[in-house]
Amino acid sequence: MNSFFVKFALLFVAVFAVLFVVVWFYMSVTSAAHAADLPNGGSHESMTTTPLTIITQGGQRHVFQVELAVTPGQQRRGLMFRKSLQAGHGMLFDYNPPRSITMWMKNTSISLDMLFFDARRRIAHIAAHTEPFSQTFIFAPGRTRYVLEVPAGTAQRLGLGVGDTLQLR
Repeated sequence: MNSFFVKFALLFVAVFAVLFVVVWFYMSVTSAAHAADLPNGGSHESMTTTPLTIITQGGQRHVFQVELAVTPGQQRRGLMFRKSLQAGHGMLFDYNPPRSITMWMKNTSISLDMLFFDARRRIAHIAAHTEPFSQTFIFAPGRTRYVLEVPAGTAQRLGLGVGDTLQLR
């Protein structure tokens, strides 16, 4: 009878340990995800602003003033909770090393054009006129190094297309 209690105690401890690990993992993942739901995006980091240029295949140069989202906190927040975005402005997400990138519009009230650049800094995909507040995933085929978010309609208005080049200063 004594071995029954030992086996029962060991089983109880094992189940409790597994349950503890599962709950801890769930809490850590959901707390990071829900941080993006907060107006401060779970981050108080300020972003550096810099000019960048997109050079079309026809040689036209379009200069933008962009905020750089380079840390995980900045990238989680992105342009969430913004009420507007001026023409000629945007946000550049830097994903180094290049990888498969998934974006969304959760908590983003302004429609955007998302320009996905490959490791050679060439536009590989454009997601135009994204839907505000949508939780539908937006992605580009292949590996992405940079994503530039600009006001919706910018890519069409400026004639930007696949193959155009990003120049950072």
